[in-house]
Amino acid sequence: VLKLYATALSGRDVAVRGVDEMDSVDRFGPDHIILPADMRFFDDDDRNFVAYKVAAAHGAARIEFGTYRFSLDSIPETVAELDAKYGMGAA
Repeated sequence: VLKLYATALSGRDVAVRGVDEMDSVDRFGPDHIILPADMRFFDDDDRNFVAYKVAAAHGAARIEFGTYRFSLDSIPETVAELDAKYGMGAA
């Protein structure tokens, strides 16, 4: 259900992986979200499922809007400008 939800929200096929898979996949991949196997923040199942949906929606939004596709290599002029201004050695 959460896979379908995340796929519908992001507009692309999204895999839902468990936290037990974090060592074998990129934690912040552009094609999957990682959710806990068990959600027990609240005393009842309905509210815990809402918490799952919020976590899935958050992950889907990051995929939809390209959070994990961004790279500083795509803006070298800005990085050089910031390095020149602040001298942090970012370039």
